[in-house]
Amino acid sequence: MNPEAGKSVAAAFSIAGFTVAIIAGLAADNPVTRVLQSAVIAMVLCYIAGLVIAAVAGRATAEHLAAYKAANPLPGAEAPVDNPKAHGAAAP
Repeated sequence: MNPEAGKSVAAAFSIAGFTVAIIAGLAADNPVTRVLQSAVIAMVLCYIAGLVIAAVAGRATAEHLAAYKAANPLPGAEAPVDNPKAHGAAAP
């Protein structure tokens, strides 16, 4: 997976964790300092969890894609790339 995509997943997880912590803390009538402290901790932990989940998902996707490509090769994909005749180009 693209590292930028992993960071995006982690950012989405951290924002979600922060929001849930804020709403839950305010609903429980906790003091504002305690709510913000819990929300920041939740944000950091959710960011780390998001990075891990994105890495696992990226690895699983790459492995599945490699297995699919191996099981379903494209017709004519066996030709080497450096052979100009295989691609219909005229010989020099």
